[in-house]
Amino acid sequence: MLMDNRSAYVNKLQGELHMAFPQYLGIFSKVTTNTSLTLLETYTSPDAFIEADKQEIVDVIKSTARFGLTYANNKYHAIIQAAHEAQAFGYIIDSNIRRIRLYISFIRKYDVKVQSKLTLLSHRK
Repeated sequence: MLMDNRSAYVNKLQGELHMAFPQYLGIFSKVTTNTSLTLLETYTSPDAFIEADKQEIVDVIKSTARFGLTYANNKYHAIIQAAHEAQAFGYIIDSNIRRIRLYISFIRKYDVKVQSKLTLLSHRK
């Protein structure tokens, strides 16, 4: 049940991103990786990524993905390219941004609940 509800919010998040920032969806292996969610919580829109300081974004990627500077720089460039493309092809309004943040908060809450249940189960053994 928890995973079904989480999956529903993942699908909703992907739907919002498909409309507002479609090119972002292919950058990470899953849109719900910690790195991806952290970036979307912080920047949310293509414009926010473009206007953000490069080093801030690279630092977030480095600290959450832990794959090193080359990986972080490559992801940064992919995100910025996707953001520029989304400005031409995406359609984003304030309600998209609010829903993206809302869905991320629900996904994070479900992740905490799932982790709590797994921890509880592992202590029962």
